[in-house]
Amino acid sequence: MLINMFAKDEYLGKKGGSGIPQFIISKMPKHDIYIEAFLGTGVIMAKKKKAKVNIGIDKDISILQKTNFTDEYQILHGDSIIFIKYLIEKYIYDGTVLVYLDPPYLPETRTFFKNCKYKHELVLDRHIQLLDICTKLSMLHDNLHFMISGYASQLYTTMLEHRHNWKHFETKTMSRGGVKTEHLWTSFNPDEYLKHDLNYVGHNFTDRQRIKRKAKRWLNNLENMALDEKTLLLELIHHRYKNLFNQVSNKAAYIDNIDNGALKSLLSIGDERQK
Repeated sequence: MLINMFAKDEYLGKKGGSGIPQFIISKMPKHDIYIEAFLGTGVIMAKKKKAKVNIGIDKDISILQKTNFTDEYQILHGDSIIFIKYLIEKYIYDGTVLVYLDPPYLPETRTFFKNCKYKHELVLDRHIQLLDICTKLSMLHDNLHFMISGYASQLYTTMLEHRHNWKHFETKTMSRGGVKTEHLWTSFNPDEYLKHDLNYVGHNFTDRQRIKRKAKRWLNNLENMALDEKTLLLELIHHRYKNLFNQVSNKAAYIDNIDNGALKSLLSIGDERQK
C-alpha cells in the first residue's frame, strides 16, 4: 500500500514476494468467515482457499477499483479498524472467524523506502489501538483468530509477543530495498489447528515439496494394493484417527479439499513461487 514518489506506477508493500503468500496461508487455521483488513491488491485473499464468507477492507478506493474479485467476495471501502470491530460482532456467532491484517508499516521499520509514504498512513496511536483491539478480542472468543503482518518493531514485540497464546514467525524475502525479514504474529499456535488450505501445508517451499512427494508415493502404493488390503488399511486409518476426522466441520468440507482438481494441485511438484 506504499506509494513511491520515484515509481508512481508501481504498487509497493503488496504480499506478492517470493514465498510470502505461502508463508502466511500455511499458518491459517480452518475458518468459516475470512476478513482481510488493509487489503491493498488482495494477494493473500486471492491465493487462499475461499471461506463461506470472504471480506476485504481498504481505505484506498483507487486500489480497490483495480481488484478483480468475484461476487463471492465482499469488498468494503472504509476504515479497517472500525470495520473489523463491526464485522466481528456481526459474524462471531456464525462460525470460526479469521482476521488477517497487513497494516501500513511503522515509519521506523522502513529502510530503502524512507522517502515513500502510504496513501493512508496509520499513525502510532492507531497502531496501538489496532493491536489493543486484536489482543483483547482474541481473549474473549475461542472461535476468533488474528494474523498480523509487519516488520520488527519494539511496539509490536511489546504488545503481541508477550501476550498469552500469541506466536511470532519470520521469513526472509527479497524487496526493492534488498533482503528483508517479514514478520507474522498470530493469536494462536498454528500447529494446534487443522489448516484451511492444504495446498500450502509445510514450513517452506522445500518442506511442501517433500510432503507432496510423500503423499503421492503413499497414494500410488494404495492404488496398487488389492481391494481387500486397501479396504482394511483405510478402515484401520479411519478407526485410528477418528477424532481427527471428527474435527473437520463436516464431510462436505473435507471432500471439498480433495475434489474439483484440488488433489492434482495438492500433489503437483513444481515451482510454486511462480503461481
